[in-house]
Amino acid sequence: MRKKTVAIISLVTFTALCWVFILAMKWTDKTVYVYAHNFESSPGVRLMDPNHVIFEIISQETNRVNVKWDKTEIYHKGRCRVKMRENSPNVQVLAEVNDGKIYPLVIDSGATKYLAATDSLVLDAGLEIYPIYELGKNIGGLCRLDQLKIGTLTIVHPACEYWLAHYERHVLGQTIWKEKKLNLGLGLMKEFSYILFDNVTREVEFATNNSFNPQDSNQWHQYPISMEHNEKQYARLIVDIPLVGQTRHIEFDTGAAPGLILTERIWAKISSSLHILNQEIGKLRTPLSGWLPSRKITVEQLALGNISINDARIHVIADDNPFGQDEFTLGIGFFRETVIVLDFERNLLWVRNPLQSAAF
Repeated sequence: MRKKTVAIISLVTFTALCWVFILAMKWTDKTVYVYAHNFESSPGVRLMDPNHVIFEIISQETNRVNVKWDKTEIYHKGRCRVKMRENSPNVQVLAEVNDGKIYPLVIDSGATKYLAATDSLVLDAGLEIYPIYELGKNIGGLCRLDQLKIGTLTIVHPACEYWLAHYERHVLGQTIWKEKKLNLGLGLMKEFSYILFDNVTREVEFATNNSFNPQDSNQWHQYPISMEHNEKQYARLIVDIPLVGQTRHIEFDTGAAPGLILTERIWAKISSSLHILNQEIGKLRTPLSGWLPSRKITVEQLALGNISINDARIHVIADDNPFGQDEFTLGIGFFRETVIVLDFERNLLWVRNPLQSAAF
């Protein structure tokens, strides 16, 4: 009888410990979006001297400031090829800031400006800042970055703003990681003649004064790209590419990890011809708005230009999202088995025929 009681107590204890472990793993390891307040008063923050800034403020209005920066210089002849960071959901490379520390750099055509730094990177790198409160709660102002090195490429005095937010990872209520990164946006990307994203060898190639000329043009398809401005006058990179049997006018965002992000309104227009395999409620991670509720829908097959994606996952967000009811974005996720080129010289997106289709 005593042995039986001991066995029952041991089993109950073991079961309880298992549940504690499962709950601890589920609820204590979280990636959260953190806002910074009164950032300029934080210890270690340095403010720019207004008499020695590298920009001129032309005009200011609510949530918008027109700034004229000193000329940005890009030093490199020919092509610069660098490795992508491993296990990164979007396109990231490593970059050196001011002959000092090295940070992740997201190649982000969805970001309209030149460069953007997280608040935690500003603190870590000791960058000088120029706060501008009219820009809104997410963007704090401008920061001084003397030079940025990407492989053999050097960018001197790039226009740079800083964000008042970053992601953190918490375990048992303690911060174990803070996001320190830079975003290289569309304003700086279009200064290159082309940028190549080789998702097979996991490399990025920047060209400053060379045209893109593939060895076998029969292996490539080209789609027109253009610059447009939204209602807030922010630049967007638009591609005209066939999707679900019709040429679509879609924003192309190399900083977006998913393959396709769209609103409920747009999903209703294109979903009728798609075979849905699964859908679940989830969250979409965004740089400036944190986590957004979304429906993650998996379709059996999705035709996109010259490629076909099996088990394609699409993020559907509400019409009243921070980006507007016309949010319709093509990310880098559907091109992970091929090579693409943003050709700013000819205004083309080149997509190489993939070796095989895969699920994303």
